[in-house]
Amino acid sequence: MMGKRKSKSTSLKSAAEIAAERRLKSPKTDEEERKEGAERSPEAEPAAGEAAAVSRSEKIEALQKERDELEDRLLRMAAEFDNYRKRTARQQEENVKWAAEETVRELLPMLGSFKRAMAIEPPEENDPFREGIEQIYQQLNDAFGKIGLRVVETVGHPFDPTVHEAVMGMETDEYPEGTVIEEMEEGYLLNGRLLRPAKVITAKAKRAAQEAAQTEPAKEETEGD
Repeated sequence: MMGKRKSKSTSLKSAAEIAAERRLKSPKTDEEERKEGAERSPEAEPAAGEAAAVSRSEKIEALQKERDELEDRLLRMAAEFDNYRKRTARQQEENVKWAAEETVRELLPMLGSFKRAMAIEPPEENDPFREGIEQIYQQLNDAFGKIGLRVVETVGHPFDPTVHEAVMGMETDEYPEGTVIEEMEEGYLLNGRLLRPAKVITAKAKRAAQEAAQTEPAKEETEGD
């Protein structure tokens, strides 16, 4: 009986020794023990929930930022397309407006020829040939007027170097100096742009009048002294 108890005690002691040896062979570090304690701690679950909430909030914020960037890019593309559409429409209008410029320029001498022909006195009244020329000239003027052709104003207007070409100056006291007094060749504008300047004669003050105008101030100064 005593032998059996002794054997059982020896057996239990051997099991404790075996467990101790195992712990000595693979001891847990302090970090592992803290982690295990934290996992077993009742505060671990709320901390994990907060971390998940933060991660979810960051994802939502990133998605909102991406959405805002895409929306901004879409608005920019829409604005660029609208500007392109308007620019293309303006360019088309300009192309239509100036498409006939060279053709009209080539036909301007013909208008001058008709005008000179009408300046000739007809051999008889109600000359059908003259009436035909006048009708053709009027039809041409109407057609050119519809596409924006205008005659440059000349006689009685001040000389404008942007639309007039002075052929010569003529002394006169009927017009102020620098006024157009005669037109040698018509000038034309197409939609406000000069096609051909008008060749004109401008008024010059008569020499005697100029001299009188220059000597008058000197005379007044002498009398004042």
